[in-house]
Amino acid sequence: MMLFFGKPKGSADTVDENASRAGRLQALRSHFYAWKKWKEFAPNASFQPHAIQQMLNALEQKPVKQLRDYSGDPSILVLNAHGNAKVFNGYSGQEVGAMLETLGIRAAGTKEIWVAACSVALQKQQPGPKAVSRFVNDLSVYLGQAGLTIKVYGPRNILWYSGGLVPVGNQQKYVYDKVYIAPDDEDEDFKAGKEREYAFNEGWLLAHS
Repeated sequence: MMLFFGKPKGSADTVDENASRAGRLQALRSHFYAWKKWKEFAPNASFQPHAIQQMLNALEQKPVKQLRDYSGDPSILVLNAHGNAKVFNGYSGQEVGAMLETLGIRAAGTKEIWVAACSVALQKQQPGPKAVSRFVNDLSVYLGQAGLTIKVYGPRNILWYSGGLVPVGNQQKYVYDKVYIAPDDEDEDFKAGKEREYAFNEGWLLAHS
């Protein structure tokens, strides 16, 4: 099951990124299917990503709709939004863990969470100073303290999407044909060959709580 946030929390950016986000979700779907063969992500399968904020809003409605009530397999969650080493859509690992617990990951039987956001499992290839904490580790710690045994994965650097707008009839849509994991081009270690680009299926790390 794929869950997503749109614009970053607190963003003053007025540009509507819905079209770009939709393109990213489809690219993640195809790349995860090529790697993991999850049936839900297959090209011919019914596939519906869910907006996290709308799901949280639905908890205030009657009857209450929780994670297991949505289409898709809740045992494996793919989360997508803007992120960095500390936050996902502006929220800490503890905050996202609380959101997911409120949405019902316990009752849904979630076993794996893949946080498809930039640098949430940031780790340099070469030895050196380490970040005190990383988002995926904070999320994993929260889940463990809540008594949940769920594996949490994240990309070790920036999640890049290669592609852009393509014409579709009289309109345009975002199509990304390649997703990979790599530092920024200006990263000094990358320039010096100490850091490298990873294929989509190579650059993911398992969090350790």
